[in-house]
Amino acid sequence: VRKSESSSSIGRRTGIVPETGWSVAKSIYYEEGVLAFWRGNTPNVVRQGGAAALNFMLMDYYKVAITPIMNLSYSLPSKRPHPLRKKRR
Repeated sequence: VRKSESSSSIGRRTGIVPETGWSVAKSIYYEEGVLAFWRGNTPNVVRQGGAAALNFMLMDYYKVAITPIMNLSYSLPSKRPHPLRKKRR
């Protein structure tokens, strides 16, 4: 944030004009380099990677567990014809 005289509503109230996202990104790049954009991202990548791996590994188990419930739901009364009911899979 930099101090500046501005005609914006923010500038009139506080005298501080927020910088644009692009100008902030450029200053980070020039001052700290491209690696600064990835700093602190490793824990997020590890957490999301682990969750995605578990979901991929258990996908077949989920499908087997849900199939009887889905087949049971086809026997319940419905106003939709059977082919349209199967489309929700």
